[in-house]
Amino acid sequence: MGLSSPKVSGMPAPDRSFARRILTPRFWCFNGAAWILLALANTGAIGADMMRSGRPGAWSQTLVQYLVFYGPWFVITPIVFWWVERYPLAGDGWRHVWRYVLFVVVWLGVYLPTEAALYSLVTQGSLSFFAQAFRGIPLNAWVLDSVFLLTLFGVASARDMTAAARRRERQAAHLAVENAELSARLSGVRLQILRAQLEPHFLFNALNSITALIRSAEPETAVKSVGLLSELLRYATRAASRDWVTLEDEVGFAEAYLGFQQLRYGDRLGCKLEIDEAASAAEIPPLILQPLLENAIRHGVERIEAPSRVGLTVTCRDAELVLAVNNRPTPESDESPGLGIGLANLRERLEVVYGSAFDLSSNSVAGSYQATLVLPRELPA
Repeated sequence: MGLSSPKVSGMPAPDRSFARRILTPRFWCFNGAAWILLALANTGAIGADMMRSGRPGAWSQTLVQYLVFYGPWFVITPIVFWWVERYPLAGDGWRHVWRYVLFVVVWLGVYLPTEAALYSLVTQGSLSFFAQAFRGIPLNAWVLDSVFLLTLFGVASARDMTAAARRRERQAAHLAVENAELSARLSGVRLQILRAQLEPHFLFNALNSITALIRSAEPETAVKSVGLLSELLRYATRAASRDWVTLEDEVGFAEAYLGFQQLRYGDRLGCKLEIDEAASAAEIPPLILQPLLENAIRHGVERIEAPSRVGLTVTCRDAELVLAVNNRPTPESDESPGLGIGLANLRERLEVVYGSAFDLSSNSVAGSYQATLVLPRELPA
């Protein structure tokens, strides 16, 4: 059987383009709106002071001045965001502290002279007032502008850490989906292997039965059993490729299987089936009754010369489906031949399909061997 290895799709590579992730129209709108609002707030504060002091206020001129002064901040903002992303402060970001100190020093060395030049141009129309304006910058302006820049670093860092957290969440969600898909594919492959293992095991035991008929000088019965075996294999092959079959179909296969075994054991094997009609439409994994019946025959009929009876009972119990297989009394020891593949294979297949939501047990009650399988009536999600 050729089974292709499951392919694991790779994690989508994150877009490392700063311009695509940061310098978007939305960013520029927020950037411009923030500085304009700040200019308006300062203009309003200055105008209010002038009105309280009884001085006429030049609102438009004040607003233009603030817009001009905040122009460099509008330009430096994307550079600050890029800087924070390039040298993040989270984690071991203390290593980059000197870079931030250098950035602040360079920015103040560029911005304050630029501010003096802009002030000279706005108020005097030329740079003739530049030297006087630069010398007139108060010391607290250096401190306030430093705090202003550090605040901008804080905003950028908060945005960067939030974006990083969202990326990790998306990656975690993507990995969870990939792991779930991979687990499902691996479970599917494992189930295919178990199904493929079941077919030769079933055929091996069936051929043993036909061989026993030939050795007992019953060729006509052996020929009949070959025809019946072909019908059983047709169902087994078709069902092995399906995930679910109705209980009615599975019981029909169980009856045919018991009929096949009766050809070998004759009057030594009797059968009794009691099926709850409410369970007929229930869907179950295929080929789960045959290993239970095979085990009952191997533990009872195969080792007792007297007539034996194998019973199959299916009942509905609340949200559960109970399948019980029993035979007549069995000896204490278990020396019967067999590979033990059927029940081990069945348990593994049920674990793949139901996880832990099933129960498979066997015991001896009042001298009668019984195997009981409890399944949920609802199909697993």
